[in-house]
Amino acid sequence: MERPSRSSRSWLDGKRGLFSFGIVIFGLTWLATHIGSVATTHIAAVWPVNAVILVVLLRSPPRRWLGFLLVAIFADAVTSLAPLANWRAQLGLAVCDTFESFIAAKALLWLIGPDLDLSKRKHLTIFGAVSLGVSIVSGLPAGLVFLLSYGSSAPFSLRTWAISNALGSVIVAPALLAIRSGELRALFSRKSRLRTASILGGEVVAIAAASLFDDPLQKELIFVALMAPALELDMTGAAVGVLAGGTTMVGLAAIDPKLTHATLDVVQHNAFALQTFLAVAAAVALGMAATLADRRRLRTLMREANRRFQMLTENAGDIVTECDLSGRFTYLSPAVETLTGFSVEDLIGQRAVDFVHPEDRARVDLEIRASIISKAGQRIEYRHIRKDGQVIWMQTQPRLARDAATGKAIAITDVMRDITERRAMEEELERRRADAEAAAITKAEFLANMSHEIRTPLTGIIGFTGLLKEIEGLPPVATKYVDRIATAGRSLLSVVNDVLDFSKIDAGQLALDPQPFELGPFILETLDLAAAQATAKGLTLSADIDPAMPSAVYADSSRIRQVLLNLIGNAIKFTDKGGVTVSVSPLAGDPTRLRLAVADTGGGIAEDKINRLFQRFSQVDGTISRTHGGTGLGLAICKSLTAMMGGDIGVESAVGTGTTFWFTILAPEVELEAPPTPASQALQGCEAARILIVDDVAANRELVCAMLGVFGHDLTEAFNGQEAVDEALRQPFDLILMDLQMPGMDGMAASRAIRATSDVNRLTPIVALSANAMTSHVAECIEAGMNDHIAKPIDPKILLTKVAQWTSRDDEALPAASRPLAVSA
Repeated sequence: MERPSRSSRSWLDGKRGLFSFGIVIFGLTWLATHIGSVATTHIAAVWPVNAVILVVLLRSPPRRWLGFLLVAIFADAVTSLAPLANWRAQLGLAVCDTFESFIAAKALLWLIGPDLDLSKRKHLTIFGAVSLGVSIVSGLPAGLVFLLSYGSSAPFSLRTWAISNALGSVIVAPALLAIRSGELRALFSRKSRLRTASILGGEVVAIAAASLFDDPLQKELIFVALMAPALELDMTGAAVGVLAGGTTMVGLAAIDPKLTHATLDVVQHNAFALQTFLAVAAAVALGMAATLADRRRLRTLMREANRRFQMLTENAGDIVTECDLSGRFTYLSPAVETLTGFSVEDLIGQRAVDFVHPEDRARVDLEIRASIISKAGQRIEYRHIRKDGQVIWMQTQPRLARDAATGKAIAITDVMRDITERRAMEEELERRRADAEAAAITKAEFLANMSHEIRTPLTGIIGFTGLLKEIEGLPPVATKYVDRIATAGRSLLSVVNDVLDFSKIDAGQLALDPQPFELGPFILETLDLAAAQATAKGLTLSADIDPAMPSAVYADSSRIRQVLLNLIGNAIKFTDKGGVTVSVSPLAGDPTRLRLAVADTGGGIAEDKINRLFQRFSQVDGTISRTHGGTGLGLAICKSLTAMMGGDIGVESAVGTGTTFWFTILAPEVELEAPPTPASQALQGCEAARILIVDDVAANRELVCAMLGVFGHDLTEAFNGQEAVDEALRQPFDLILMDLQMPGMDGMAASRAIRATSDVNRLTPIVALSANAMTSHVAECIEAGMNDHIAKPIDPKILLTKVAQWTSRDDEALPAASRPLAVSA
């Protein structure tokens, strides 16, 4: 820590400071006891010593307090050595004085802190109370000292002691504390010294003159003289004035010849009167000065607040306004000219609503009334007319201002803000949002059309390939080629399904369909679907089901199977030897969640490529020479599906050690009410039915007829919607398989027409058989009066199951959702 410079060092620093302090205490003690004491009581009328000790303690760090206190005791006590008086009594009284100052300093620091400011009324009140309180406290041991030193005849008065010490603190301390802040130097600066000296000098002269008269009215001039510094000077001047006036009055009382031969009672009575007068005068003068100081601070704060308000209103971009209760402007900030073109003078006295766009006035008037009623105020946006006729957007939030005393409404305050740019941005964002929605609709329509156009030929490719494989006696080469065609068709269908799922997820149109199902059989059936692919590569495909797994769970089994098949297919694709294991177990710590994992013995994935796995259109090997194909959407779709099912997905892999893909889902345990009916049982007992097949593509009708003809169904064909309606009017059918997208009358229009016009087929089940597989298309089918939907390419098992379901003669055996819909005309 740097040593302070000479100019900044205090006279109290170091050993020299202790010596100087001791000299001051010695001098004040001698003067007070030999000049200002009350007759033979040895108690001064005003005791300034404690005030000096208190101020020195407050201005010094606590670590130096002990030194000052010891010096004060010694200097106070040594004054009794000259006349060789009762030095024990003097030492005891010195200890009482020093103890009083110590307690006062501690109390002030605890109650106020180091920032003592006697110009504040609160601080001044606390200071006066502490001074009087500790004076009374110190007077008790002082009385004991007198009793022990002088006996029962000791001329001691607790009242005289307490008032004497308290007066010393209240009169002397404020003047000494003022020196610390430099305010005393300001009073006697070159600019102010003449005025200060005149006021203080006039005070002393007035007190001295008034003391010569016995007339009480003339002595009241002393009180007026003591008030002059408080009125004309600041708090420091008032403190110095009280100190000067008190010193003058004590000095004049000490040399008053009238008291030379007075009795002890008269002397004590006069001393008490002097103390009382000084106490009242000090309290009034310092209190008045503190009040005036508070008023000056308040005026300063008000001026500063007004200055800042003026600065803010003049420089703010918003318009600060005030209107009377009729809505006429009484104040506007200068920003009004910049924003509206009107000057303040143009608008004062005008109705605010007159400058609102005519089309918005009625609405704004109602909203202003509602905002005024609401204490918080409501934001109002409207079009405002500038002076040049230009229309801009404004935002306001009017509030009712009330009188603080009466609570009566007196004005309407507001802040008007130009939001023209913001409104333009919002309109631009709205336009872009509309463009984005239109683009999304266009994209969805494009995907739907592409899906339809791809699925339509795939229906023939996959369907007729399946029929071709059933023909016995095909040459081996033909069988091989048929398998290749079937594999290529399934691969192309997988790509189409990925694109559709990606589109649904991206548009937020993919919905889950959770149902209770048996977990064990579900896992084994899923492995059966991939068994042929694993066998073709010579890989093993096994399941590891934790015995703690529940027998049945509640979840969307079709989406779980989609994720599992994707992971199993990838594992088989990237594994050349060994095998793939699917494990299922409850998630640790949460039995309502399942953890499914697919582990392979492949070559593994490099760590720097793992983070690309679940990104859209991203693959580990993205080069043109990559070994394995794919859209790069599969894992991204899996990630979205697992998130929708309340879980997560991840991978653990290292080059050369294989790969484990895992995912978790929310699948609470349930009890099945009845075991599901297998599809094979649904086909048993399927009776021959009259079925109308509607499709504009002859190959599709031929394919469906080939699939259903072997079961003895009576099949009728129609190549468009109008022909389907005509057939439905001529003869009854047990089931209608309806394509959607056909020239002329489409499938939905045909379904509505059949429901409305055909008496014999009004309640006949209609099942959509279409390449339009989007969720919105399925919903539109149901709305058009259809009962179900089969997506192309046609899966023979699904087709046969749906036909058996909807041609069943036992409606009560069908689920409620699967029964024919009653459609009114």
